[in-house]
Amino acid sequence: SAIELDGSTKKQSKTLAASALDPIMLAHEIHQRLSKLVGLCAQLHPDWWSYEWCHQNKVTQFHVNIKSTKQGGNSDKAQQEFQLEGVTSLGRYSNRVINLDKYVTSDKEASSPQSIDLPQERTELGRVIDTFQGGDLCPETGKPRVTEATFRCCSQRILTKTKGGVLKNGEPVETDIVTIFQAKEMEFCHYNITLCTPLLCDDYEDDADNNPVTGSSKSDSVLRNTIKDQRKMINLQIL
Repeated sequence: SAIELDGSTKKQSKTLAASALDPIMLAHEIHQRLSKLVGLCAQLHPDWWSYEWCHQNKVTQFHVNIKSTKQGGNSDKAQQEFQLEGVTSLGRYSNRVINLDKYVTSDKEASSPQSIDLPQERTELGRVIDTFQGGDLCPETGKPRVTEATFRCCSQRILTKTKGGVLKNGEPVETDIVTIFQAKEMEFCHYNITLCTPLLCDDYEDDADNNPVTGSSKSDSVLRNTIKDQRKMINLQIL
């Protein structure tokens, strides 16, 4: 069953029992879990194009141009400057669908992230798709860009492997609560972002380490090194 939405975690046995009796209660619990992501933005820098997803707000595509300039004097150190180019809106939040059915992969989706066993040893409570509409006009189709962001339960190994930069209200935070697994343009100006989160796993338990509100913020020096070495995070400052 799929439940569409417009706009305290129990243990596994209680959660699954509740879902069998009342899927609406389970959908409500999932919606409440994902409310922990309010104010968060996650970034992915796979190649030329980078992506930023902001929870129930917007999705943005951009290119990071890194310029190195030598400092004056006898220093051999190079100073790096980061310039954003080609900043494009891929849509603003429109609606949410919570799917509680056992997921069956179609032939068309056989090579998509939705067919990958991201939970591994964990159990997925459901899948959530947030749709973002009204992005910048697409020259190929003449229509606004659209993005579907799919939330998946992911194993801790995958969460750690794909961990990227996360901002909360514009400030970097250290958290494992969400990461972008993949971002792809499925067809002209129609994008799909797969988000990994433990919030959709049956064994999720809230704690300070996973809470971006109480998570420790990175210092400016650490943030600069993160960008320099791994290109994990860029503060877009886009209204």
